[in-house]
Amino acid sequence: MSTFIRPSVNSTYKGQRLDPLHPPWEQRRFVSMETSDAHEVLADRSYDHKRRQYQRFHENYKRPIYGTPEVKEQYRKEIRQILKDQMEEKTARKKDHYASIRNENLTSRARDREAMIQEIEISVQRKEILKTFHENSKGLVL
Repeated sequence: MSTFIRPSVNSTYKGQRLDPLHPPWEQRRFVSMETSDAHEVLADRSYDHKRRQYQRFHENYKRPIYGTPEVKEQYRKEIRQILKDQMEEKTARKKDHYASIRNENLTSRARDREAMIQEIEISVQRKEILKTFHENSKGLVL
């Protein structure tokens, strides 16, 4: 088991005043707290992980490049089917999006129409009220 090694500042700089903001530079020695067995286990684990990752990556290209013509055609068929599925999903998403936009437009038009009808009714009521007020005031004057 290894330990940290720390330089002794007191013995090196006897009699000199030390500036805490600018400590003296000494060549530091780094000592690892890791044993060689643990290091070997971690290195092996890292190597195994890299090997498995490379194999997984290579497996994707093994069939279409090194396979028999039937396997290659099967791979191409799978790719075509995946692309078709993706295109169908995209089309369905677009249809849903357009349908939601259409519904939103229809509801906003209906709200606008209702608001306009209300405004017209209010203006007609207001005109009738003003007309009756005008007729009543005429009767009072005469």
